Amino acid sequence: MRNCKDTYIAQHINHALDVLTDAVRLYGVDNLLSSYNGGKDADVVMHLLRAVAAKVGADSGNEYNPKLVYFAIEDEFPEVIEHLQFTKDLYGLDIKCYECGINQGLKEHVEGMKRKSGSDIAPAFILGTRKGDPNCGEQETFAPSSNWMPVAFMRVNPILNWEYGHVWHFLRTFNLPYCSLYEQGYTSLGKKSLTLPNPALRRKYIDNSGALVVREGDSYWPAYMLSDWRLERAGRVAKPELVRASSGENENVRGRSRSRSDACDSVVRSAALVIIGDEILRGFTPEVNLQVAAHALSSIGIPLKKVSIVSDSEGEIAAEVLRMSQNYDIVFTSGGIGATHDDVTVRAIATALQQEIRLNGEMVAYLEQVQAHPPCTHSSGQPSAALDENILRLAMLPEHAKLRFAPSTDEPNPLKQRTKESVDASTAVAEESDTSEKSTQSEQIATASRILNASPRHRDWPVLQCENIFVLPGIPQFFADKMKLIVQHFLPKNKKPVVRKIVLDLEERNLVSLLDALVAEHNEVKFGSYPFVDHPEFKTIITLEGTERRRVELAVAALLHVMPTNVVLRVEKGAAAQQV
Repeated sequence: MRNCKDTYIAQHINHALDVLTDAVRLYGVDNLLSSYNGGKDADVVMHLLRAVAAKVGADSGNEYNPKLVYFAIEDEFPEVIEHLQFTKDLYGLDIKCYECGINQGLKEHVEGMKRKSGSDIAPAFILGTRKGDPNCGEQETFAPSSNWMPVAFMRVNPILNWEYGHVWHFLRTFNLPYCSLYEQGYTSLGKKSLTLPNPALRRKYIDNSGALVVREGDSYWPAYMLSDWRLERAGRVAKPELVRASSGENENVRGRSRSRSDACDSVVRSAALVIIGDEILRGFTPEVNLQVAAHALSSIGIPLKKVSIVSDSEGEIAAEVLRMSQNYDIVFTSGGIGATHDDVTVRAIATALQQEIRLNGEMVAYLEQVQAHPPCTHSSGQPSAALDENILRLAMLPEHAKLRFAPSTDEPNPLKQRTKESVDASTAVAEESDTSEKSTQSEQIATASRILNASPRHRDWPVLQCENIFVLPGIPQFFADKMKLIVQHFLPKNKKPVVRKIVLDLEERNLVSLLDALVAEHNEVKFGSYPFVDHPEFKTIITLEGTERRRVELAVAALLHVMPTNVVLRVEKGAAAQQV
């Protein structure tokens, strides 16, 4: 493998071999174990480890057969078991199988290693984790185990920086066997009941009208044909109880998600805005969404307390969104959503909330409904319009995401009737899936499609909500439309502040002492002073804002009393007072 001349994969192979060689050198052959679950990443690591073992054995003169562990799951694919047995027999692998689950199995195995070696040193556990995996987090090549694990060990991640394409290039370049499911369109393997072939690999045909269509029951391209690697986990289905948790139907599952989401429908005292885009920071595009958000929120008595602008960096977005969501009742994001390479906001929010990205059945049904090709007819067996892979990316959402659609005009009080009448299609999908543990993704999409087709109100593009975060587009007209929809239907109406605006023909520097005294005397009222240079009509605007009308009026009267009458041009209230 060291002699591989393929420039695409050679550097990654050598780095992985270096990591594994270091692991053997630091921990010794008796203090190493490697996870082997029959998946593509595990296959890669297993073969890399075999190569290192062969080199170590040749150098030392002692045969070294790496110790592998497999933690069985209840709902495993038979094809995975067959592949494990095949590779065990073919390569003479030393595999220890545990039927008790990963936590108990790992504990038993590590304690057995310590008893055998007579040492209490934590072992090294070699894994197939890659950047972007749901459980990766901030792991490095060598990373200590989490403190909640039953035993301590050092995680070794030799393929941490490999991409999906590197994995398949490696397996196919060296003509290595892999699980047969990957030839059937599966790209990421989990429990059988929660894993389907990747919809992005569905074979497509051109019908008589020239449209690309798919037919129920038709085959899929192999996993290595996936061109958009971000869709690697598109075939993984969210658990029904997790879908319900995202809509607040199950109080016992993911309580944080429910409480943070429901907060948007109860008391909201503060809001924050995260504006995303290199084009804003570089001055290529003017920023106009801040003013739209501030005015919209002010109209329902919710103050915008914090605004930040970040670049198109997934890490920066995740950190800022997490900070904002923890410190403010609701958060809005502007920009970075779509299907291009720099649209990373959705993935960043999933990272911030520690959620997986999954294919959202309701969103798939919606995209199929609005697509210009013939409408989808999942239940009829007729061809349905094929979603382009680029469009399908839009349905890859955080696993507990909610799609918020505009209520129809016949719902007089959508906030009060939300629980009964405005149940998300994803919730209905989960309720139907309760009747069968093996509810498939296609069934979820079909259920959501029936609901969407029966409800004209779902025709407009939905608002994406993740816990207490509303994810909005950056295009100004779209942002404004969604802000209007949110404040009208999805947020509580607080008591609006009382605002007065006094327009003066007097420079601000002449008001300093007067304002200082008034601010001290009327501390329940918030004063603002805004100077205007070279304005033909006025020189300064003073704003007064408070929660009680009487206190604001008293402050206004006090200000007018000390002000020369010839400098007061007008006093404004209502909508006019909201703008300076």
